[in-house]
Amino acid sequence: LLMFWMYRTFKSIIIPIILIGITIQVTYGALGYLDVTYNALLSAIPGILLAICIADSVHILTSIHHYKAEGFNPRQALLMSLTKNLQPTLLTSISTTISFFSITLTDIQPVSDLGLTAGIGTLFAWFFTYFFLGGLYSFLTKGEISTPCIYYKDDTGEEDKAIVSKVFARNATEWVNKYKSWIVGIFILKLIATVLIALTGEVNSDPMKYFGENVPIRKNYDFTATKMNGMRGIDLVIDSEKEEGIKSPEFLKKVDAFSKWLESEPEVTNTKSALDIIKKMHQTLNNDDPKFHSIPDKQETVAEVLFLYQMGLPQGMDLNNQISIDNRKLRYRVIWNIETSKESEAKSKYILEKAPEFGLNVDTGGNVPIYIQMNTQVVKSFFSSMTMAIGLVSLLLLFVFKDLFLAMLAMFPNIIPLTLGAAVMAIFGIYIDIGTSMVCSVCLGIAVDDTIHFVSSYKNYRSNGLDAYEAVIETFSITGKALVSTTLLLVVGFGVFIFADFVPNRNFGIFCSIILLYALITDLLFLPALLLQFDSKRKSGKNIEATLSEA
Repeated sequence: LLMFWMYRTFKSIIIPIILIGITIQVTYGALGYLDVTYNALLSAIPGILLAICIADSVHILTSIHHYKAEGFNPRQALLMSLTKNLQPTLLTSISTTISFFSITLTDIQPVSDLGLTAGIGTLFAWFFTYFFLGGLYSFLTKGEISTPCIYYKDDTGEEDKAIVSKVFARNATEWVNKYKSWIVGIFILKLIATVLIALTGEVNSDPMKYFGENVPIRKNYDFTATKMNGMRGIDLVIDSEKEEGIKSPEFLKKVDAFSKWLESEPEVTNTKSALDIIKKMHQTLNNDDPKFHSIPDKQETVAEVLFLYQMGLPQGMDLNNQISIDNRKLRYRVIWNIETSKESEAKSKYILEKAPEFGLNVDTGGNVPIYIQMNTQVVKSFFSSMTMAIGLVSLLLLFVFKDLFLAMLAMFPNIIPLTLGAAVMAIFGIYIDIGTSMVCSVCLGIAVDDTIHFVSSYKNYRSNGLDAYEAVIETFSITGKALVSTTLLLVVGFGVFIFADFVPNRNFGIFCSIILLYALITDLLFLPALLLQFDSKRKSGKNIEATLSEA
C-alpha cells in the first residue's frame, strides 16, 4: 500500500515483490551449501530481506520517477538512476553487510547464523537489484509511469514535479539553520541522557517467555508450572571424590543435611536424587516402618539396597542417569520457581558457596549453566559486534568521503539512535537477550545508509562550488523524499515482526523500527544542523580552486 501510494503504479509494486522472492529463495539456498542448520531466529530472515530489498528498490525507483518528471524517457531515466545510485547503494549494502557479519563474532550459534545469513542476503539483494530489477523494469515499462503524489509550488507559482519541492527544501533548511545551535545542543543532551538510562539496562533472559502466550508450548508450560508451583531447576553434581564413594553412609548423611537445607529455601519447591530411593528402600525392607526412612549405617547395606532396587527395574530404567558408573558422583535435581537466568545464576552461585559448609564438593549441570553462559556471551557479543560495526563503518565513511572531518560528522548522528533504543529497553524493563543484543549493530549498518546518501549528495554539491547552506537545500530536494520513503518502508518491514510468536524476533523488529525512525529524524535535523554549524566555514571545492589560482 505504501509503495502504491508513493508511485501510483502496479509495476513499481510487482518488481520489488519479485525481487524479494528471488533474494529470499537464493539466500535460503545458500544456507544449504554452507551447511547452516535452520533455527528459530532464522525465521526472521524473510522479514529482514524484505525490508532491505524494498530499501534498495526505492532508491532506484524514486530516482527513475524524478528523472521522468524532468522529461527523460523511461530508458534514459532507468540508466541515469542506476548510474546515480550505483555507489551509494553498493556502499550502503556493504555497511549493512558489515553490521550483520559483526554478529557472527558471538559464540551463540543461532545468533551467529542469523548474522551470516542476513549478511549474505543483503549482498544478494544488491546484486539482484542492479542485475535483475533494471532489466525487468525495462521489459515491463512501455510508457510513462505516474509521478509521485506530492506536489508543491515553486517560487514562480508553477508546479515543481521534483521529488521534493525546492520551496519545501529551502524552508526546511532555513528553519534548521536558524535553530542549528539549539538542535545540536538538544541532541547532545539527549545523547547524554539516553546513555545514562541505557546503562541501567539488564542482561537477562527467560527462555520459556521467548514464546508468545498463545503458543501451545507456552500455554502448556504456564498451566503445568502453575499447578506444580514451578518446573524449572538445576542439576547438581555432588562428587564423593572416590570410587564407590556414594555408598558411604558418612557421605550420604552430608548429602541429606545439604538436602534439608535446600528444601528450606523459599525458592525450592522439590528435590530429587538417589538418596530418596535409598531411604525409601531401607524403609520398605524393614516392614515399611517409618523409623527406617533413613540412611543405612553400613556401606554394605547401602550397596545391597541399590542392587536390589535396580534388579527389579526394566532395561534402561536403572540409576545410570543419577549415579555415575564408578559410583563416585551423585546427581541431585533441585526444582524451583525461579524463572529468569539472572536469578538462576545468583541462586546457583549461592548454592555452590554454601556446599563446602556441609563438606561437599558440588558443581552444576543441566540447562541452567547454559543459560548463565548465554548471558555472558550476550554481553560479549553485544560489545564485540558493536565495536566491529562502529570501527568498520567509520572506515567505510572515511573511504567514501575521503574527508576525516566529514566522516566524523556523519558518524555522530548514527550513534544517538542506538542509545535511544537501549534507553527504551531499560525504561520498559525489556531484557538484553539474544534478540535485542544484535539490534544496535544491525541498525547501525542500516541507519548509516541514509547518512551516506545524504552526505554523498551534500559533498558533491560542495565540490561543485555551493556553500553549506545551498548544498543542504539541494540535498533535501533530491534525496529527502527517498530517505523518508526508504525509512518508512524499513520501519513497516521490521514492524511486521510485532506479530511474531517468537519474542526475540518480535523485540528485534520493534526496536529496529524505533531506532531507524529516530535515525531518520537525526539525519533530517541533527545532521544538517551539524553540517551548517561546523562545515559552513570550510571552503567549497570551486572556492578552493579559485583561491589557489589567485595565489
